[in-house]
Amino acid sequence: MFKKLAQKIKVLVFRVQKLDPNSPMAKAQAKLIDDIADVAEDAAKDIAESAKKEVGEAVQEVKKKAAKKAPAKKAAAKKPTK
Repeated sequence: MFKKLAQKIKVLVFRVQKLDPNSPMAKAQAKLIDDIADVAEDAAKDIAESAKKEVGEAVQEVKKKAAKKAPAKKAAAKKPTK
């Protein structure tokens, strides 16, 4: 996702600045944009992992609270044998 976004940003920047994409200035800007995209991708992965961990912890907490609130089931009365 970030790679496609970075490519679109590069095209837009080069058009606005009227730069030749093969010029040294454009190549330097392209490298910077690619580096930013890589950092954004790593950050997104870290955020997703952190969120997954937090959701797992929240689910466990809810399960514990639900278990405490649920009344204990009583054993069924045994039928007398004849």
